[in-house]
Amino acid sequence: MTYAAHSKPPKTGLAAYFVIPLLMDAAVAISALTVNLYAQDLGASKLQLGLLGTAWAVPYAFTSPFAGRWADRYNRTILIWAGLWLAALSHSASGLSTRPQHLIAAAPFGGLGGALFWPTFETLLHSKEPEETKARIGAFNVGWTIGIMGGTAAAGYFYHLAGPRATFFTIALIVALTGCYVLTRADWRLKLDGTEHHLEPSQNSTKVAPARKAGYLRLAWVANFGMWFAGSATNTIFPKLARSLGIPDGPIGLLSSLIMVAQMSMFIMLSRSSRWHYRLAPLLAAQAAAVLGVLVIGIGRAPLAFALGMLLLGISRGKTYSASLFYGLDAETSKGGNTGIHESIVGAAYIFGPFTAGISAEKISLRAPFFLTAAVVSSAIMLQIWIWSRIHPHSPSELQQASK
Repeated sequence: MTYAAHSKPPKTGLAAYFVIPLLMDAAVAISALTVNLYAQDLGASKLQLGLLGTAWAVPYAFTSPFAGRWADRYNRTILIWAGLWLAALSHSASGLSTRPQHLIAAAPFGGLGGALFWPTFETLLHSKEPEETKARIGAFNVGWTIGIMGGTAAAGYFYHLAGPRATFFTIALIVALTGCYVLTRADWRLKLDGTEHHLEPSQNSTKVAPARKAGYLRLAWVANFGMWFAGSATNTIFPKLARSLGIPDGPIGLLSSLIMVAQMSMFIMLSRSSRWHYRLAPLLAAQAAAVLGVLVIGIGRAPLAFALGMLLLGISRGKTYSASLFYGLDAETSKGGNTGIHESIVGAAYIFGPFTAGISAEKISLRAPFFLTAAVVSSAIMLQIWIWSRIHPHSPSELQQASK
């Protein structure tokens, strides 16, 4: 991959690759809980709470596949800037809202902004120098993870102390100022030659038959959809359930953040081992833990039970997300296409998870979404077992190895 410009772009530090994702995801995390709590205070129905997440996810899921292609053709700085300012517009509009319908109308601008920002920003992580690429990715992953964790944990307290309007306007200002900073990065304006911007897997490629690789990739896609469905549904309804039990807003945010704590811990563990590669049992065990987790939340009444459920959800999502991404990059062909499907699956889960959670909470009860989620994840497990039965080796020794 070579730069389209004749001059080599200046080598910059890693701070921007850490700080910008941190600020963006902190803003998203604070906004997500603030929107939920504010919508409740404005008298939103359970169905409207579900629509809030869906209204954000639809434009994100449909626009993201195109944003990476646009980054090849157009000024990446402008695309990132447009994404940031659309997000700032969404936050500002939420701060001016006086009805739940206003919050729902503002949400698509945030989803569109995220779709323009994230795929374009991720193209900046690639460098001709492998060590530089590795350093950028490390800074990026740590940044967005801390942003979500910190933002989710602080959101409830921020909402209680500052109120919804001040919270929305503050994060809108932070995002807008970040957009101003992006405009100063002349090196980010360069377009890259070629169309393939996804990282190649390690040269120490796994010695697995292509057909088996493709099969495990399908397993991971199904598993990842189920887990992001579970996470988005839980994030949508849990604040309402917790409030109904008298839990203050601050602890609600802390409990919600435990998903990310467990997920990050799982990311770190999986990055240090390859024993889980192309093994069915760890993937199914993680999802079984998620089923247990959502059931614990669904029947729980104490913060300790909710904390346990959130931790189990985070552990499972860390496993399925890592599997989906790794198997996509380790495939023999269409690595970029696999990564695009990987992101689309996450977006689709954020469409259907909040929507179905809102409907089931509205029509049945506040606890119904968690039992529905357990059924969805259980169905995903059964589908994976069926897929595996079509691709697994037939000799006893190979069968035993595949299922370990």
